Amino acid sequence: MTPSHRRREVPRFAALVLLCSLFTPLLATELLHDFDGDGRDEKLVSTPTSSHIDQRNKSGAWERADYALPEGLSPMDAAGGDAGLRFVDLNEDGFDDILFCNDEKLVIHLWNTTVKPALGWTKGWSQKVRAETKKDSTDILPSLVGKIVRAEDGDLIVEGVSEKWKLRDLIAFDIPKPLSPEEALEAFTVRPGFEVELVASEPVVVDPVAMNWDEVGNLWVVEMRDYPLGIDGKGKPGGVIKKLQDRDGDGHYEDHTLFLEGLTYPTGVFPWGKGVLYTATPDIVYAEDTDGDGSADTREVLFTGFRPGNQQHLVNGFEWGLDGWIYVANGDSGGTVKSLQTGKELSIRGRDFRFKPDTGEMETVSAQTQFGLRRDDWGNWFGNNNSIWLWHVVMPEHYLRRNPKLAVKSVRRTITDYPEATRVFPTSSAIERPNQPWSLNHVTSACSPVLYRDDFFGTDFARTAWISEPVHNLIHREVLIPEGVSFRSERAKGEERSEFLSSSDHWFRPTGLSIGPDGCLYIADMYRFVIEHPEWISPEMQSRIDLRAGEDKGRIYRVKPAGKARRPIPHLADLSPVELVRAMNSASGWQRDTAMRLLKDRNSSEGIAELNALTRPPHAPQVRVQALATLGYLEALTEDHLIEGLSDPHSEVKIEALRQTDGYLPKSDRLFHAM
Repeated sequence: MTPSHRRREVPRFAALVLLCSLFTPLLATELLHDFDGDGRDEKLVSTPTSSHIDQRNKSGAWERADYALPEGLSPMDAAGGDAGLRFVDLNEDGFDDILFCNDEKLVIHLWNTTVKPALGWTKGWSQKVRAETKKDSTDILPSLVGKIVRAEDGDLIVEGVSEKWKLRDLIAFDIPKPLSPEEALEAFTVRPGFEVELVASEPVVVDPVAMNWDEVGNLWVVEMRDYPLGIDGKGKPGGVIKKLQDRDGDGHYEDHTLFLEGLTYPTGVFPWGKGVLYTATPDIVYAEDTDGDGSADTREVLFTGFRPGNQQHLVNGFEWGLDGWIYVANGDSGGTVKSLQTGKELSIRGRDFRFKPDTGEMETVSAQTQFGLRRDDWGNWFGNNNSIWLWHVVMPEHYLRRNPKLAVKSVRRTITDYPEATRVFPTSSAIERPNQPWSLNHVTSACSPVLYRDDFFGTDFARTAWISEPVHNLIHREVLIPEGVSFRSERAKGEERSEFLSSSDHWFRPTGLSIGPDGCLYIADMYRFVIEHPEWISPEMQSRIDLRAGEDKGRIYRVKPAGKARRPIPHLADLSPVELVRAMNSASGWQRDTAMRLLKDRNSSEGIAELNALTRPPHAPQVRVQALATLGYLEALTEDHLIEGLSDPHSEVKIEALRQTDGYLPKSDRLFHAM
């Protein structure tokens, strides 16, 4: 018997059976009813001290069922009378739920239709909706002791009571109200010595998930407005890419241009050429505005074949490599990717991906990152997934390809490996989780790691990684410590039992982190109440909440040292090659990367002499590393550069010089002896 054909009068019948104990206290009662919808009746046995449910086995004998009433609930009180428990379909899914109400308390449990024990969704009435004392109840539902109830036309009707109660209101999720951008600022707790500033908010930005700056300082923002199931809840694309401008230089982006719309779950944007690259499964696309109206009028799919699926596991990017390749994270989805320029195909199963947009070249790279493959100043790559804060990619795949017979157990090392590493310290109050209730106050949504590549925050942040934890409304910080060929990490001093940044606002959902051209930490706040994907939310909970609550909101914040004047964002677009090389002599990783990219665009030999000078002290080690890498990218590297780099006093410069020897070493005795 399917749930849709079950007898709708059963809750009333069940109430009548239980009511018999009102008039004559009983030692036991039995109720036959098909609770689980399998077409066979189970038997609820109640006594003054206990209750249990039996089901028939294959031979027809009664045995204990594989589910039970929720702990502490029974149809019968200690005196053998009616305790106030009723079976009624509160969410209208065809299964009877539990409504327990007497003079002392109100308890509601929904029948769980999707059994997934790993998520805490066990068989029975495992979806607890409410458990409160009557003095705290806001519904003023009367005691049900001695009363018959039924569900009718979306209302709960209690016999003998004229008032009705909306079923949806009884089971509704208690959602706190969203805060205004100004109120949200007051909800932050940030490490002492730092402050949070609002950069942009709705309607300028809505549902931001990623961002990037171009060479003139415009902020490109990806808006995943169609999260989680399409803008209409049925898969309709609604993603947007905008260009934000701060025309008066006050640090607030007041102007915005709609560059692209109608995208399918976009995840990343990267300035390239005269336009931008963006990721929107199944494609990586180049888009450009050719007529100057601010909106893209040409699109070219460069790579396709990235597999669709859960929006938290889609291909995402981008990160500039010291080698001049652009890197993207697999997203855990995989796929067979085709380069539309070369026609070649490549499986990215279990690995991340890098490409060159101008040639169509593509390669897989070691490890598989969920959201945010990132690099430090020295060419080390890091990734993570929702349950692991951070790992280091120790073994690059292009080296492993040289020996295909070598079996490597793992190419990555989890560096957040210390006691209670998964623990988080939110300042938001605990609310009902959609799954795995035991995971409260532990990392479950780590994403968008970012390595600090600047000096604006001071030397204490030279080895810092920040990671978003949107479920717990916070930004976590790890301090990296070199250890052999890899790293370990630990919480920063002063943050042993707290987070770098947290919010008491449950709507704060930091999904994308970036270090800006000014050296500040930028946070893309999707500002949704529900951040979990419906795949991990039970149908019972979905019936109680609006999955798109907050779809018209979004914020971008900047974190900076308190009271410290912002560093101006440089405009690099009109610089000559020589001026770009001079701009590379900077602590800003963004500035060095952008200058390196633009030097290739200039296609000029100008500036090579100045670039040579940057490879030597007294220039900062990270500048020397990038100068060596840029010479290699421009195909202007010589044996002398490499030999000099191999003797550099800084180990990271030596390592970059060693990387650059690929292709030179077999042909050079001088290099061989220098090593």
